Amino acid sequence: MSQFSDYSGKSYTLMKTYSLNRIVLLVFIQFFVLKQVNAQAPRYLNDPIYLTYFNTLRQGNLLVGLSDRAGIRAKLVQYGETEELRKFDAALHDEFDEIFQAFKKQYSFGAVYFYLKSEQNLLGTDKFSTMQFYDAQGQKVNPEQINGQLFLFGEFSRMERKTRGPLIVSKDEASKTNTKTSFSAFVIRDQENKIINKSYYLFVRTILRSKASTIKKLNKRLERNLVFLK
Repeated sequence: MSQFSDYSGKSYTLMKTYSLNRIVLLVFIQFFVLKQVNAQAPRYLNDPIYLTYFNTLRQGNLLVGLSDRAGIRAKLVQYGETEELRKFDAALHDEFDEIFQAFKKQYSFGAVYFYLKSEQNLLGTDKFSTMQFYDAQGQKVNPEQINGQLFLFGEFSRMERKTRGPLIVSKDEASKTNTKTSFSAFVIRDQENKIINKSYYLFVRTILRSKASTIKKLNKRLERNLVFLK
């Protein structure tokens, strides 16, 4: 604290307060450090395998499987469950429309088409031209428009995760073992429809996320990596 007097002889007291300045400085430093961390390119961007997947999504097609549950529908038709069939078809229509809208509004990284998972075994065969494909508008697409192009698969499904936990062998003995759990996510798979290395983060968890926010996060992640690669 310091004092000074003006020409009239009155005394004034100045209090030097550092707390506010310190808070502002700390906030600035934290923001700067966080920004630097976020600005670092992921290590997997140097991996040629990841870059192959990345370029396929950018220049080729993402083929998203729609779970049409053809087996369930066939049973409803077989047993003449007309009302249940109507409800089933309505629910399926709403589910598909939600997925179409999610990609239409949130995915801009590359081309995306949709197919029925019950027809997945026709991919890569001479019956490819008989498959039903759709765009993000929900409109049918000629299979020849897609045939011969690079692609990866995508779908809303579950991913397995290995964890370690105690396995009780007896009352007096315990050991560690690998156990499997799973979580819901939108998952991108390779051309053989196999899970891609999880360290590439070509999946987004759907826990507490709508389909739209899930696809938005995926698109944001891919667009961010595109900036790093320029």
